[in-house]
Order: sequence, then C-alpha cells, then structure tokens
Amino acid sequence: SVAFSNSLTTVEDNAFKGCVKLNNVTLPKECKNVSNIAFDGCTSLYININSDYIKEYCANNLIDYIDVCNDFEYYYVDG
Repeated sequence: SVAFSNSLTTVEDNAFKGCVKLNNVTLPKECKNVSNIAFDGCTSLYININSDYIKEYCANNLIDYIDVCNDFEYYYVDG
C-alpha cells in the first residue's frame, strides 16, 4: 500500500510501472494529473478515490477503485 501527502498533484509516466505486488494506492484529492501509464502493469491494483478526477481516471484506465468520498464504499470491477 502507498499513501501520498496532500501536496502530491501529479503522478508521472511509469511511476509505478510493473509493480505487480502493489495492491492499494491512496491519491489525495489535490492530485489532478495522473499519467495514463503511471500504473502500467500493476495487475493487482485498486485505488482509494476521493475526487471525481481520480474516479474518472480509474474508470478510463480500467483500474478497480474504492470510493472513500461517500458514506459507503464500493468497488468498480473492470470485468
């Protein structure tokens, strides 16, 4: 698991490329720029989301997520 401070605003290309054992990432709501290949090859990943931007990013990149914005949590399963 990886959690970032609120000062993180960008996740660059290949930041976690091939990290097949990475299973959980929490991105702060301040993060508004995540490369489409930042998590390339992270086959076990789901992201804790707390913003519409991160939710859209996960949906567009077929990444499972848990919505921590709401009173309940739910999973997006890509298939």
